[in-house]
Amino acid sequence: MSVAVPGRGQQFSTLEIVRNRLWSFSKGFADSLRGAIELFFLDYRRAQQREQKLQQRDIDKELLLNRNSPVREIQNIAKRRALERREKERLRETSGNKQKKAEPTIMERTLKCCVLNGGVFGVSIVLFENLLLPPVQTLLYIILARLTGKS
Repeated sequence: MSVAVPGRGQQFSTLEIVRNRLWSFSKGFADSLRGAIELFFLDYRRAQQREQKLQQRDIDKELLLNRNSPVREIQNIAKRRALERREKERLRETSGNKQKKAEPTIMERTLKCCVLNGGVFGVSIVLFENLLLPPVQTLLYIILARLTGKS
């Protein structure tokens, strides 16, 4: 059995149509799975990058302070104090931010978005069923009753 595609003039067998739909479904399913797995690892990668930045900052600080020049000893002390002061300020800011509210993870944000979308979808169905559909049914009933009464 073959089916003609409107506007193209091509003939496709039912088997080809089913095969193409299954292929498209499987590709879409694989893409969605890949995206979900990627979503699970985003927070982990983000934490790793943050840790690497902190390690690199410590390495850079040590390289800056540990120059073996006796002439620069006073400058090194001043640099060390300035760096320690900046580090204390940064730690105070981060500890204050953590006490206020921790930044939600990407997974939490995604789940909240899904719940919100599901809620909006559910409310729209309820509103359609209870507010829009009854007047339309009543109107159709009135129109059809008049049409059947005339004939």
